[in-house]
Amino acid sequence: MSPASARRAFPKVEDEQIVNGYLIALLASICMYHPDVSLHWSPVRKSFRFGKRDVEPNSGDRPYLFEARTDGHLASRNPGPNDAKPSAVIVEVKPTNRRYNNRVIYQATSQMVSWIYQEPDAPGAKKQYR
Repeated sequence: MSPASARRAFPKVEDEQIVNGYLIALLASICMYHPDVSLHWSPVRKSFRFGKRDVEPNSGDRPYLFEARTDGHLASRNPGPNDAKPSAVIVEVKPTNRRYNNRVIYQATSQMVSWIYQEPDAPGAKKQYR
């Protein structure tokens, strides 16, 4: 399909939340009745923070280097430490066909890095999680 044909066939959506809502609904309906699935798709924009910094109390500085937010995630039904529900998959959508530009790559990379940092594999795990 040529780029011009693709733009006509898949026009830009007004709001990214429309794409996100439909994707999460589709994935949830696929997994809903599967007996072996103990996870659920969530449209919650989960935030992950990367890095630790030494900051003065009440200085207004963030104690982390950056924060990345996802458009949804596949979450465990069982809370982990601190009542957090670990994510098995994270979702990032765009309102149009994804183009590989630096902004998109930086956003996806920051989400993956902060997710792995905040929810690392279990110590001694024999199988890599991500």
